[in-house]
Amino acid sequence: MNSNRRRNNNSIMTMMLLYQLFVTANESGIPPVTLFSIGGQVLLFLGIITVPWNDPSEICLSYTKIWHWRDYKRLLFGAFVHADSYHLYYNMISFMWKGKTLEILYGSGYFAFMLIVFTALTNIAYIFMNYALGILLMDESFFYSCAVGFSGTLFALKVVTTSLLDSNYGFANKWGVWLELGYISLITPNASFVGHLAGILVGFAYVQGPLKPFMRSIWSVVMAIWESFNPPNQRNQEEYYDESERFRREQQRRYANQGYNNYENQFRRRPGFSFGGF
Repeated sequence: MNSNRRRNNNSIMTMMLLYQLFVTANESGIPPVTLFSIGGQVLLFLGIITVPWNDPSEICLSYTKIWHWRDYKRLLFGAFVHADSYHLYYNMISFMWKGKTLEILYGSGYFAFMLIVFTALTNIAYIFMNYALGILLMDESFFYSCAVGFSGTLFALKVVTTSLLDSNYGFANKWGVWLELGYISLITPNASFVGHLAGILVGFAYVQGPLKPFMRSIWSVVMAIWESFNPPNQRNQEEYYDESERFRREQQRRYANQGYNNYENQFRRRPGFSFGGF
């Protein structure tokens, strides 16, 4: 009986997620990297994508299993596995709106790069924070704690999105992410507080620390190599900047109405899929 009820709940939440994606895509569109990331995680959860594990416990993030067992695939793939349909639904709805904002501002290529870096660093931070807490608190349970899900990366993205809000949203800029951390920990005791905190720290390392210039330096090298193999001709380059300028002005107006500032300092991109970030 319980297994049937759980299966029905999973089906309902998955259908709700697919419906929400359809409505949003139809009304305002979902950028390609955001849509691909959500679609991949949904397909993974439904078992349509074949993977070498059968249960979340076989891929979850754990200090012992990664450091001592050297099961390094968990560092990346553990973030894309979800425990149940509720976990998947709320993470993907949250990611859809954060992804739309950041992918439009930064461009699809740089946003994909950001997702990879944020996910890897959040998971690494989670592992070493569990190790440090286990030592400091003399509690070995931290060594064996195991977590799955995209929530840590979402908290990192949330720090970046709230940093784009103007001064009228000062409270949200300073305290929003911390209040959400505490609220989720209260209403969902099984949620990984350490994983969420790791994401917040990665987000602040990007917004206020050395991570952003480091990532931009790497991306500049990537783009220089890309352009050396794909030099644009003069006509296409002129068309690109004309079209990009019109798009930039429209997005500046839209995001100004939504409370975002610093658009002039964000990356220019062409409409649709843009490999380049800046």
